[in-house]
Amino acid sequence: MTKEAAILLEKEALRTAISYSDPGRENPRIVEVHEIIPLSDEIASVLMETNEGRRILFVFFYTRQDGGSWLHFVPTDSQILGLSRVEEIKGEVELYNYHQNFHGDQLERGWSPARALLANRRVRVLLSLLGLENAPASDFVRENGVETRSIDNS
Repeated sequence: MTKEAAILLEKEALRTAISYSDPGRENPRIVEVHEIIPLSDEIASVLMETNEGRRILFVFFYTRQDGGSWLHFVPTDSQILGLSRVEEIKGEVELYNYHQNFHGDQLERGWSPARALLANRRVRVLLSLLGLENAPASDFVRENGVETRSIDNS
């Protein structure tokens, strides 16, 4: 995360803490930033703590729209569970797009997208890191016109 982004994040976290505080009620509630945990260049978890001893988890993410700003939400358990699957799906999309962009010549020669992927050295290294280095192209299945590796999660 750049220094500029970190400064903007800290300011937005403080602004958010103030907006969630309610000092005018019978039992005033004051919210303070407890800890900012950067997760990447554009996403962070921010723990806030109330004067009542409770903590609130915020997820802040940077968006480049309108010059860029930090937005946030308080995630539910269901949202966290759903977001945990985004990494897997994003990986599949990137793998699909990768062979679409760089293996056109091999696909024109009649190679399956799976075989073209396995012929690529970087993909073989990645498969090796995942423990799938001996995965033959026949382990890939075609679904809706897209070849993907069949994985049994049972």
